[in-house]
Amino acid sequence: MESTRTALTESEITTEINTLKRKGRNDEIIELVSSDYSFGLTKEEVNIYLSKQLEVAQMRMVSKAIREHGVDFAKLIAKEKYDSQRMQVAIQYCDKGVPVEAIEKGLEQTTNAHSLKEVFQKVLVAVNVDKEKEQLKQQLEEKDTVIENQQKTIEEAHSEIARLKRENEELQAVKKEAEKVPEPKVAQPQTEETKTETPAEPEVQYVVGVTGQNQSVIALPIERAVPSKQKGMYALAGKLAFKKKSRQDIVGMVASGRLNTAQLVQIKHAIERGLTEQQLVHLINSCVPPEQMKEIIEIAELENTLT
Repeated sequence: MESTRTALTESEITTEINTLKRKGRNDEIIELVSSDYSFGLTKEEVNIYLSKQLEVAQMRMVSKAIREHGVDFAKLIAKEKYDSQRMQVAIQYCDKGVPVEAIEKGLEQTTNAHSLKEVFQKVLVAVNVDKEKEQLKQQLEEKDTVIENQQKTIEEAHSEIARLKRENEELQAVKKEAEKVPEPKVAQPQTEETKTETPAEPEVQYVVGVTGQNQSVIALPIERAVPSKQKGMYALAGKLAFKKKSRQDIVGMVASGRLNTAQLVQIKHAIERGLTEQQLVHLINSCVPPEQMKEIIEIAELENTLT
């Protein structure tokens, strides 16, 4: 690991240059060292090539390596046995991406720049293949990630579609149930055509016996409208009982021959006016003249009205 670089001041640089001159360093070396100090290299970094028995050309390559690739790489190539051409090739292929281990191995295995280039070229091809493989692998991983994200998006879309479909089905079901509820009917005003006619009052048929010329009894039917005041089963039972009793008792009484034709007409009139069975029985048994029967019928009718 490289230490933090501390550049020399102008006075320190002047001191170091004067020291090199006193030691008898030539002008090319002094110019190179002065340039490196001005660039910002430290005494330790400059000593990498000053401490070696290197030619000026080799020193220049080591200085270039320090500036571009650091101290460790510079120490790797700063050896007397590596000529400046091979140092230059090493720096070039380090720029191209050849690993430091491959550069060190290539320098050890070759003796000239040409053969070193061939070695580094093969290494570079392999490195590029590995890079392409790595790039391809990375691209495939990125595609897998994209596909996975797309699949997730599709699944979420399907889930959303299914949810919306369920909601739509529920809404349709609610709509159908709402359609089944009948609308409230508005009462229509009753017109003359829609008014319900009051059913006619039921008629009760009576049979009265009338004596003919040959003293035979003729059954005379009499119809009377029964008022609809009475309601329920008791009223119906009363009507039926009255009709039945009338057919049995009253017909028998009028058929006895005690009443003449005028009296029978009054009896018929009494039945039509709604006299009760008891009133009819009393009227028939009285055998009063027809004129009196008429008065009696009116009195009985008035009595019935009052009660």
